[in-house]
Amino acid sequence: MDLTGQVCADSIGTRPYSGFGGQLDFVRGAARSKGGKPVIAMPATACKGSVSRIVPVLDPGAGVVTSRADVHYVVTEFGAVNLHGKTLRQRAEALIGIADPRFATAFTISPCVQTIWNRGRRCRVKKQEKDARKRALAS
Repeated sequence: MDLTGQVCADSIGTRPYSGFGGQLDFVRGAARSKGGKPVIAMPATACKGSVSRIVPVLDPGAGVVTSRADVHYVVTEFGAVNLHGKTLRQRAEALIGIADPRFATAFTISPCVQTIWNRGRRCRVKKQEKDARKRALAS
């Protein structure tokens, strides 16, 4: 899973790992069911703890099985988060919070994470500048 919430469940990069399953059907079915809650539950690491399952960005060629729009709840042994309706920055912060802490520095130095953080800041700055121009024109 990447920090935006995209889930790759059937390949490792371009290499197929398993066949198509029903993950998306179950996630969408749970979301549309009365009282249903779609949950992606997974261990935070793979390969005996040497690799984080939550990564800044999916490997090139990795197939997205469940899009970030369909992901609501994500659970690891480090906690649970609800990503539904969150911004990219909020999603990234929430997923970093339930990732294995041993990989925290990988997230903070990742260019992908920096792009998510800066994009959010840049949007706020642009909105503030736009609001200031409106106030100046109104006076």
